[in-house]
Amino acid sequence: MQAPAFTPQDLTVLDNPIRAKFVSLICNAAYSASDEDGASTFIEKCLELCGGSKELLSQVFQTRFMEKRIPLFLVLCHTRRLAGSETTIPPLITHLLHHLELSGSALDDMELACCVHEHIRLYQLIRRGYLQCSDTITFGSWQGDRYECSIKIPEFIDKMVISQKIRAPFMARWTIFDLIFSATPGDKWVVRLEIKAAHPWKQLERPGALELNIHKVRLYGKS
Repeated sequence: MQAPAFTPQDLTVLDNPIRAKFVSLICNAAYSASDEDGASTFIEKCLELCGGSKELLSQVFQTRFMEKRIPLFLVLCHTRRLAGSETTIPPLITHLLHHLELSGSALDDMELACCVHEHIRLYQLIRRGYLQCSDTITFGSWQGDRYECSIKIPEFIDKMVISQKIRAPFMARWTIFDLIFSATPGDKWVVRLEIKAAHPWKQLERPGALELNIHKVRLYGKS
C-alpha cells in the first residue's frame, strides 16, 4: 500500500485535498446510522487514506481539524442517545475504539462530548468496555434539588488496601462528577466529589452537599 503523502498537521489547512476527503468520510459516517458493515467500510477507507498505518489513523482522529475539535468529538455528539437497557456500544464507535490508540486529552474530549449530549449510557459502556472499569453506575434521578444514584464498586475493600484511591465517575445534568475515595496517612478514608467534565453552559455551578450511604459491604468470607 502506498505511503500517505500527508501529516496530521496538513489536516488543519482548509483547502488541503486530504482534509476534504477525511471530512467527507467522517461526516457521512457521523450523520448516518452505521451498522457493522458500514463501520468496517468506514475504517477501511480511512486506513487506505493513511496508507494502512494505524498509528497515523490514531493521529488523524486526535487532530483538531473539525470545528477545532477532534473527529471523535463529532462522532460521539451525533450518536443517538442509548436507552438504559442497552448493553452494546454502537458499531462505528466500537470500531474506532478498537483501532485507535487514544491519548489522555482525546479521552477528555470524548467525555466532554458525552456531557454535551448527556450520553449517560454510552459513557458507562465506554468506561466498562474500552477503559475496562468495573464500577457499575445505575441511572440516577433528581428528587427536587437532590440527585440520587447507586454506585457498585466490586472488591472495594481490596482496591482501597492496594491502591489507596478509587475513582468512580458518574454523569448527571450534563456534568461528569468524580467521586473519589482515598486513604490518608492516619488510616482514615476520605470521600471527595469533583467536577471532571461539564457542558460549557449547562453545567451545575458547583456540587452541593454529598450524602454517602455505604451498605452491603462484605469484609470477609461469604454471607
